[in-house]
Amino acid sequence: MIKTLIPAILLLLLFYSGCKSVETTQKQTDKGKTATVYGCVEGNCVNGSGIYTWENGSKYIGEFKNSSMHGQGTFYFSGSRQGAKYVGEFKNGFIDGFGTWTWPNGDKYIGDSKYNSMHGNGTYYFSDGTIKKGKWFNDKYFEE
Repeated sequence: MIKTLIPAILLLLLFYSGCKSVETTQKQTDKGKTATVYGCVEGNCVNGSGIYTWENGSKYIGEFKNSSMHGQGTFYFSGSRQGAKYVGEFKNGFIDGFGTWTWPNGDKYIGDSKYNSMHGNGTYYFSDGTIKKGKWFNDKYFEE
């Protein structure tokens, strides 16, 4: 009986932790309606496609797996990276795979990323016309 109960408990814990990550916070608007401030605001942010916003203003539109950004999507940054975005692959909640980073100043990186950093083969196009093509390691460029 214990052997049967342990997988069921683990499954419930996984389900509960997945649900926690997509909770939303709501507030009253001046017209008496509730508006979602952050969380899963549209679609299926557990296993499917949806839109998820964070309290700090960041937003992700794309695919989810196990309540994490996973698959193809677009991430809009806020805070110190306001106006920057990444379009491409995500794995287990991280920018991870091939994609395009763009910044408000006109700079652009097209290439591989790992754990939210430019990492692997890629090309960085500076707004002044300079181009750096080669290997990247944790956002640092290495000439080929």
